[in-house]
Amino acid sequence: MKKLDPMQYPEPIRECWAVHQAFRALGFAPEEIYVAIGKDARHPQFEAALFVVLRAQGKEFLVTLDGYASEAAAEAAVNQWEAFATFSNDGTFDEGVLKVIYDTSNVIQNKVEFITALYNKGIRPSREWS
Repeated sequence: MKKLDPMQYPEPIRECWAVHQAFRALGFAPEEIYVAIGKDARHPQFEAALFVVLRAQGKEFLVTLDGYASEAAAEAAVNQWEAFATFSNDGTFDEGVLKVIYDTSNVIQNKVEFITALYNKGIRPSREWS
């Protein structure tokens, strides 16, 4: 079976996946990690934003991925995310390309800042990043 190229998806969708994978690598359960859209107070120029949300240890931690001019555009991004997540889980995507996406993602390139932000929020990963 021919593999699909995950690079065809927009960068925010690929980064969304990488952030989700980073949370999983740190020991957070899938049910603690969500993808959501909503207003972003730090970027009021956008009608809606795409977030990865971690709800763990009685706290919430948001990673903003992108801003959108309309709610419909943000909903389209969520649909892209759902397709990407499905394809990454069912073997449709080439694992080697997914590894490159993860290794070159902003979250991985900024590991120290990411972990520091979690700790500053009072969230403690159950595993160390390898």
